[in-house]
Amino acid sequence: MTESCIITARINELAMRDRNPYVPWSIDEIVADAISCADAGAASIHFHGRNPISGAPDNSDVAYEAAIRRIRAVTDLLIEPPLGFPFQAPSSSRADQACKLAADLATRPHIAALDVASVSLASYDAAGKTFKNAELLFANPISELVAFAGQLRSAGVKPVCVCWNVSSLRIVAALADMGMLDPPLWLALRFTEEGQLSGHPATPKGLRAFLDHLPDQATQWMAVGSPASLLPILDNVLEEGGHIGIGIGDYPYPELEHPDNATLIRYTAERIRRAGREVASISETKQLLGID
Repeated sequence: MTESCIITARINELAMRDRNPYVPWSIDEIVADAISCADAGAASIHFHGRNPISGAPDNSDVAYEAAIRRIRAVTDLLIEPPLGFPFQAPSSSRADQACKLAADLATRPHIAALDVASVSLASYDAAGKTFKNAELLFANPISELVAFAGQLRSAGVKPVCVCWNVSSLRIVAALADMGMLDPPLWLALRFTEEGQLSGHPATPKGLRAFLDHLPDQATQWMAVGSPASLLPILDNVLEEGGHIGIGIGDYPYPELEHPDNATLIRYTAERIRRAGREVASISETKQLLGID
């Protein structure tokens, strides 16, 4: 078991404020959350550009450049932006922004998310026996994954492979076997609830199914609940040597009275220590993930 546990703060995703009012949208709010999450124990931050008024996605260069520069001015947090907006057209350009950011040392991300699956993003309403967004498909063709992996390597950015299911793990293993992904592999095992059927359920059995099919290559992995509470499997993840990617961007955590991100990170850090593990520092995280 890895002794130290990496905490990645996933602060906003595409979440609105109807379920948790503390979701950061503006650059000021994103930077403030980054600082407070670092103080609480996070070693890495994952964020999406958002319109400060409406909360709509903002995938502009300005949104990311400004936030990264200001975060870097006050903390050494590892920076992890998304790999473009999921439905950006053409999808083959989704790595362009990460590579452009990487061209300047002041804005270079350490990590970028690489979703290794083509999945339906429809949600099922069991009470109404209906699907919402039944046509919504998140397409990630293998040809694009190979291209993205090559672009990120050339840019000096570490992919975190977002794995939605066992099939994702098999694709990651194949990409690594091709030499497209450098060890140690960094995986985000995605758990989904609330009618989202694309990921594994956030249960011990859902976790076990992932762990039984991890790649043979050197691997570090974290659990991500999006949308799902990670609390029911948090102890299982820690016992198995995993890391934690958590934030109110993924889930509002009503069971913790709708906390802000820093409060959620502090709670997670305390659970890690109670499980007999240490919270990984930023330097330890770089070493664990093979990041310079």
